[in-house]
Amino acid sequence: MKPFDLRRKSRVRSPGVVKLWIGDRDCIKGTIRDVSAFGLCVETEMQAAPGSPVRMVGMGFSGAGIVRHCSPCGAVFRLGLEVTPNPSPATE
Repeated sequence: MKPFDLRRKSRVRSPGVVKLWIGDRDCIKGTIRDVSAFGLCVETEMQAAPGSPVRMVGMGFSGAGIVRHCSPCGAVFRLGLEVTPNPSPATE
């Protein structure tokens, strides 16, 4: 791992489309750039404040998490989303 690479898990390029609800905003569309065990990188036309809660729905998955960072990238914003693990179902 390079000294400046602070990621906890390696990333896998995985292009796709995702619908996002950030905070109390209406749904926005995003383009997935890469994924890891803990999160994903998404490009959107709108910026988002770090710490904002996010819900997401994509092809074959849904989840929730928080915006970890947001940075401009040309005409779009690149969001780092940390996914909140789903709690394990209760066992009897």
